Amino acid sequence: VRKTKKTKKIRFAHKIQKSSTKEQSKMMKAIAFQPKSTKAKIIQVPKSEPSDNEVLVKVKFSALDTGLDDVINKTFTGGFIHKTSTDPLLCAWHYSGIVQRVGPNVTNFTVGDAVFGHLQYAPETTQGSAAEYIVVKAEDTAHKPRLVNFSTAAAATTEGLTALQSIRDEGGLKVPGSENGGKSQEQQTILINGAGGQVGALAVQWAKQLMGAHVTAVCSTKDVDRVKNQLGADVVIDRKVSPNYWESFQNEQFDLIFDTPNALKYSKLFRCVKPHGAIVATLPSWGLLWGMVYSLFTKGKQMKMIGVQAKQADLKLLGEYLEQGKLTVNIDSTYDVRDIEQATERNRDPSKKGRVVIQVENGW
Repeated sequence: VRKTKKTKKIRFAHKIQKSSTKEQSKMMKAIAFQPKSTKAKIIQVPKSEPSDNEVLVKVKFSALDTGLDDVINKTFTGGFIHKTSTDPLLCAWHYSGIVQRVGPNVTNFTVGDAVFGHLQYAPETTQGSAAEYIVVKAEDTAHKPRLVNFSTAAAATTEGLTALQSIRDEGGLKVPGSENGGKSQEQQTILINGAGGQVGALAVQWAKQLMGAHVTAVCSTKDVDRVKNQLGADVVIDRKVSPNYWESFQNEQFDLIFDTPNALKYSKLFRCVKPHGAIVATLPSWGLLWGMVYSLFTKGKQMKMIGVQAKQADLKLLGEYLEQGKLTVNIDSTYDVRDIEQATERNRDPSKKGRVVIQVENGW
């Protein structure tokens, strides 16, 4: 009798343990950021399941960008790129990782595929890639190139696509031979402000490597040599040496002005844009709205803002250019995800040179 009772107890205990393990498999670790603070902590949250057209990705690497503080501090800008009212507040958008599960309608990915991309910057986004798992639409991610490592792939995504879509889609720069029956066209001209930053550096490289444009780049003293000799800008202006550099520009000199830090006085620069050219900014601001109003009184010149989208075709192009060595991405430092507070502190440091990368897998 005692033996029977003992066996029943053991079976019952095994049943509890099995149930507990099953419950744990539905949860995952994630970083919760404390709003309007520099604090963050590791928490357990439910793991999402992919819908019909989605894939579940186990995150290997993430990276931090300049939009993070706007979301944490719930600024006007932050509300455009992430849902700031969620509790807990999960953030970070860049990612690279491995597909763990696919929805029934997904045909171009299988379990075990290495992928990269970024979560969509949108007011309804609630996920963060500083987490063990994320769910993304199959059309919003791409296979990671074999010769590009996971950390570089994660570091390149948002800035690479922001730069490309800004100068090509919003700015209207053309890929030579893509129009006019493949005939050659006059060399396009672009002014890139903030060329030493991640978006600006990639914009210089896209403009030279993909469009063959003449690039005038504006950056700070510490970045002049890199922008000129490594990135290949034709003209480099040190904004600290020449703070009023725009005064030397000719009227209608540029097809496009790309203002990556949203710091230019647009009313002073519209004269430098060719008819039907454009000025493109990266974030909403009152200066952007004023520029849009001012543009109504110009010769077809436009003031635009980029709303970057994770698009599979653009991610594939980015991957190809990274793999071929046509684009380079600087990584400033890499932190384990458990050290996220130190990572965000470094991300705010103006002396950093490149992207701050987060190792998520094995980083807890």
